[in-house]
Amino acid sequence: MSNSKNNLDLFVSFVGDVRGKTKELQDFMSHNWFSLKKGRTKSIEHYFGEDKSQYVKVYSAGSSIATIWDNDFLLYVITQLRRAMDRGEDVRNGKFAFNAYDYFTFRNRELRDLRGKSKDSFEKKKNLASGQHYKDLWKSLERLHETHVKTNITAGGITYTHAFVWLPEIKKIEQDGRAIGIEVQVSDWLVKRVEEEKKLLTFDDAYFGLKGGLERWLFLFCRKSCGYQRQWREDLHSIWKKSASTSEFRKFKFDLKKIVAKGDLLDYSLLLEGDTLVINRVKSYVVSSDKHLRRSKRDTVASDKVAKQSMLTIFDILQKKLDLGG
Repeated sequence: MSNSKNNLDLFVSFVGDVRGKTKELQDFMSHNWFSLKKGRTKSIEHYFGEDKSQYVKVYSAGSSIATIWDNDFLLYVITQLRRAMDRGEDVRNGKFAFNAYDYFTFRNRELRDLRGKSKDSFEKKKNLASGQHYKDLWKSLERLHETHVKTNITAGGITYTHAFVWLPEIKKIEQDGRAIGIEVQVSDWLVKRVEEEKKLLTFDDAYFGLKGGLERWLFLFCRKSCGYQRQWREDLHSIWKKSASTSEFRKFKFDLKKIVAKGDLLDYSLLLEGDTLVINRVKSYVVSSDKHLRRSKRDTVASDKVAKQSMLTIFDILQKKLDLGG
């Protein structure tokens, strides 16, 4: 990672950067770190390794740990982190500024596809990025801020213990009750994990269309376990434990059967053979064919510059007000 004199303290997202492959840490795929329900899950724990000495413990300082839907924001951050690193930006301090609408665009293909300024297009955009969406985003950030993680996972051949929260700091600027700019501090642990290129897997953003919590995690598990292999088989009890589901095994199996009955889970087909889940890869990973991915390098650099200037201006203004006491 270069240390160009042009590097900024903030790495800034922009609309043109949200298209393409979504990236996810394999750690999040093999074992679930999030609540699979939109309710109150206070904690989950995983123990693994031959002697069960390695662990992940997740607990909340608020009403619930972050959910699998809150993880959408971490997917956004991971993707932006990787791209910022690839552009040679120094992102080690983990400060990330973004526009809420850009985040909605990242996770909603339909919103990305809306073009023009017609009344119909405007109304659809309002429904897909309403005031409630902005409120829900802030609640997600609050849960990520209140969720504590303690782990001693091995990284780079070294085992170390680390306790952190996903987002140590969150702040927003509002105008007319709507967030026009948000800045978060990303955990140092997450930044360092993203730096390890081999720990990232990519997948299609159709994932964001999956509604159920278990369904979402199961796809991540399929992507990690089966990947580009033709098939993967695993005992349901093992998957149940990895999912950190709060349901009893019988209920977990019942819910999984309903997912299997729906047919293909994006790139994978699922089959139950007794208490064994058989995962078959039915198609190759498909990268978005959005024509806007084909922007020239010159256009990308220009968009970078404009976005950084506009977002940094927002936070510079806020900082000046704070320095002046209002």
